[in-house]
Amino acid sequence: MKLKHILFGLLSVFTLSFSSCSEDENEAALIAKFSLEDKTFYANESILLTNETSGGSGSYTFVWELGDGTTSTEKNPTVVYTTNGTYSVKLIATDSKGKSAVAQKVVVVEPEPIPSVGNLTLKWVSSVALGEIRSVTPAISDDNFIYMTSEDHTLRKFNAATGQQVWGFDLWTTADGAAPEGRTLSSPSIDAYNGVIYVGTGESSGKVGRVYAINPDGSKKWVVAGDANTGFWNKGNAATPRINYLTCPMDENYVYMGNGGSTGSVIAVSKNTGVRQGYVTNATGDGGPAGGVSGGLVITKSKTLIWVGQNNGLFGVPASDLAAGGNTTWTWNLYTAAPNKTSEYPNGSPAIGDNGTIYVGATFAANDNRVLAFTAEGVTVWETQLGEVGKLDQGGVVIAADGTVIISLKRAEGESNGGIVALNPADGSIKWQYGIPEDVSGTAAIDQAGNIHFGTQHGNYYVIKVNGSNAELVVKRDIAALIAESGNTGWSAETGRIWSSPTIGDDGVIYIGITNTNDNAKSALVALIDPGITGVADSAWPMRGQNRKHTNTQK
Repeated sequence: MKLKHILFGLLSVFTLSFSSCSEDENEAALIAKFSLEDKTFYANESILLTNETSGGSGSYTFVWELGDGTTSTEKNPTVVYTTNGTYSVKLIATDSKGKSAVAQKVVVVEPEPIPSVGNLTLKWVSSVALGEIRSVTPAISDDNFIYMTSEDHTLRKFNAATGQQVWGFDLWTTADGAAPEGRTLSSPSIDAYNGVIYVGTGESSGKVGRVYAINPDGSKKWVVAGDANTGFWNKGNAATPRINYLTCPMDENYVYMGNGGSTGSVIAVSKNTGVRQGYVTNATGDGGPAGGVSGGLVITKSKTLIWVGQNNGLFGVPASDLAAGGNTTWTWNLYTAAPNKTSEYPNGSPAIGDNGTIYVGATFAANDNRVLAFTAEGVTVWETQLGEVGKLDQGGVVIAADGTVIISLKRAEGESNGGIVALNPADGSIKWQYGIPEDVSGTAAIDQAGNIHFGTQHGNYYVIKVNGSNAELVVKRDIAALIAESGNTGWSAETGRIWSSPTIGDDGVIYIGITNTNDNAKSALVALIDPGITGVADSAWPMRGQNRKHTNTQK
């Protein structure tokens, strides 16, 4: 009997121990988790932290570290940050058995938004929807038609008076070989001599991108692609050109273009035939300029061809060397060796001053953002560091009537240092800065009164006025809201995003692309009117591409 009780006791202990182990093994792991609303947060706004902790055993206790020196033990606390910036929020969840788990997020708090001001009105929205519009900028012909491309890979011609499409040309047609892949980032340029439109497409590595010449009636004149003898150069072999943020300049006989990638090239093409005339190689003739072309090309008054070679610096060569035929090496190459080497692709377009000085923005290692000034001979004039702003990988430089150098900026996260910086052309000293809590990815434009125009990735259009050593806000309008107010039924998005750069017509009408954030395939070209704007500034380089045709040539 005693033995029975002993065996029963041992069995009970064993059973209890086994049950306890099974419960621990079957218990779900404690997971600390929280979420925030999917929205932009502003200073002095209440932010709800929603606790989504799960697993573990029994009831929980919570400790929140809110990133501003304060804490909370509530399950779902509300926090108000009085200043903009980035805050690291940590949740420590503990269950009834003393087990703990941690979740952490960074909350970005923006400065309070700038209210809408000004008399900017919507003239029209393009009659057909476009694809996503990255850094593409509309071009305006002498007979007042607008040419525009987008991620739907179509060059479109619009009536400037009404916004009605005249024709569309499929840049990915299989009639010219296998369709390119990737994005269409090239802005159209209009030949100053014959009105032909040049535009490229296809920036996917290993695929064949193209550059087209399209007649004003929408018919193809020619196409340049990967042909070993007539197209982009690749050491004598067929090429797979990547067409990046290219805008093609031209002279009386040739149009100049380049492709990106490890085997990039810069070529001169006959305007009549579309056949390659000359190309740029290294000194031994067995390789092209490193990185090819990511920004530019531009031509100085002295006929020097200049471009940005991805993260391989800046290049220059006389255009006459390419026109002579065959291969030629570049004359100079700046900012190509570490530690003084561009670390991001400077895709923004350079600008050229009245005296021939070239200006461009670039990002170097450790987010060292600079504006660079150099001569057509490749001699650095000055460099100016802009501090902790966003990367200078898009946008570009324009020049005011008094020679002031204007560059657009993205911002550091949570800061109000996006916007515009103005620099003295003589020494690069900063004259003033207009900061906003938004990214400016496109290039600015300057109107006849000296006002500076730009769009932002928040979808706002700004106009600022220079007043001595400061800049004042004249216009801020939400373009998506203007479209909605117009009754346009094709847009149907509360917000838009502007990567495009404004082009100002001779009559003062402003044209710019806006991406639909709900559906990229419903993006649009818009025409805007402000009664005080009658034209573009009389300056060396008042907008991207130098002029409304985007000839990228010093006047």
